[in-house]
Amino acid sequence: MTRPILGALGETQIGRVSPREPTLEDAYVALVTAAEEEAAEAPDPELALS
Repeated sequence: MTRPILGALGETQIGRVSPREPTLEDAYVALVTAAEEEAAEAPDPELALS
């Protein structure tokens, strides 16, 4: 995946690019982001009671 991204950048000067494995922090951020997006899409329960 790195090669297509670098190819899309054209003549832009890029330093060292090194791939890395996902970390527990990456997983946590993904879970929190998904939960926030799900909460934003859910109807407000207080509005349903009115």
